[in-house]
Amino acid sequence: MTSEELGNKTYPTVNDFVEYFKKNPLTDKERWMLLLNYFSPDNTITSKIMGAAMGWKIGGSNANLPYGKLAGKIAEQMNYQLPNPNYNVSFLADFPEEAAIHWRMRPELVEAIHLLNWDTIDAKRKAEDELSTAEIMLM
Repeated sequence: MTSEELGNKTYPTVNDFVEYFKKNPLTDKERWMLLLNYFSPDNTITSKIMGAAMGWKIGGSNANLPYGKLAGKIAEQMNYQLPNPNYNVSFLADFPEEAAIHWRMRPELVEAIHLLNWDTIDAKRKAEDELSTAEIMLM
């Protein structure tokens, strides 16, 4: 799903996301899921790598359910109706055609995270460490 229309609304802007996150603080785990996606190469992560980096041991799809729930929660609170509730993650990330199991964070969300100053040096170092460890664990 690309940044077209969701229900009867166009996709949220950078400012929409910034304002949402200022008014609706995330839990540490929710924010960390977004930061893992953000700090991944090309802002792209797989469910298995995210799950391993989060320390979850919940089977092959690891982060599908928690990341999908987060996406659904944000979409609902922003009053966006997702066309397919089975693909809530599409609210936060595109699926490049060549790699449907990869989640590429939407550019509006990437910019919002930067404007919110969530992309600190410490967060980047921690994310890089945890992503590297996750990749090694999955080899």
